[in-house]
Amino acid sequence: MPQNPLTRALRWLWVRYRLLTRSDSFLRSSGFLRSHQLIAPVDARDQPLPWLNYSLIQLLEERLTKDLRVFEYGAGYSTFWFAKRVKEVVALEYDRRWEQQVRDLLKGKDNVELRFQEVGPEYTQMAAQDALGYDLILVDGRERVACLEKALEGLRPGGVILLDDTEREEYRPAFSLAQKAGYRALTISGLKPFSFGREQSTLFYREGNCLGL
Repeated sequence: MPQNPLTRALRWLWVRYRLLTRSDSFLRSSGFLRSHQLIAPVDARDQPLPWLNYSLIQLLEERLTKDLRVFEYGAGYSTFWFAKRVKEVVALEYDRRWEQQVRDLLKGKDNVELRFQEVGPEYTQMAAQDALGYDLILVDGRERVACLEKALEGLRPGGVILLDDTEREEYRPAFSLAQKAGYRALTISGLKPFSFGREQSTLFYREGNCLGL
């Protein structure tokens, strides 16, 4: 039965109130509201989260293991989060001031190597220069298409690349690069901490990958 305008308005106010006040509301339990208070990607207990959408964070939470090596183009709260869940993290940062803030955040984390490199050829090639290779490479810094191309060379067998913000048109060439190299694409979208819109990230993977995709 159609509702009158007053009933609809009251219902909308009630829904907003419940989303903001219920402890089991997604906006509260995920830390989304808290992240807006602190202007930082954190959970409901103020613990760092990757600045990725919540659905993707949940998938990684379920599938990361302590025997994995992770490389990140772009260091930050995700570096801290990964360090608690995998064997080793190598994070590359191009912003000197932000690098120092991340170093402060990572104090006590002995399984993290934080590197600084200005944007350029040495920056984009960094993930391909480690002979050990990586199980997961997060591309979330500058020159992302070029970084993804080099990341393909830096993966271990079963490795996965995670490219953030793939709703942006300038990152579309990355899909072609990955496809030509034999990788499938899984795109996951949703809210990020202290965001407002639907944003997406894409996992590039092959059969027998480390995340079981």
